[in-house]
Amino acid sequence: MSLGKKAVLESADSPRLLILYFFVLRMVTNLETKSYQAIEKRKNELIDRLIKHGVYKKGGRHLYSLSLNDLENEWKIIEHSAL
Repeated sequence: MSLGKKAVLESADSPRLLILYFFVLRMVTNLETKSYQAIEKRKNELIDRLIKHGVYKKGGRHLYSLSLNDLENEWKIIEHSAL
């Protein structure tokens, strides 16, 4: 348990602080989930584009195992070669 959470839980005489802590914790968790979903959506879009252009692997690795940055770089290569 982190020091911040421990301190909040030990201050049970302040229920408002406890409610606020868990409200903020939930907000942060929701933001992390939305960020993850946005990254996964973008990765899937890039994978679909690359597959349509005949790219199934990069350096022996399947596209789904690549990072978003790797997929974006590969897509830039494909875009520039099409020009």
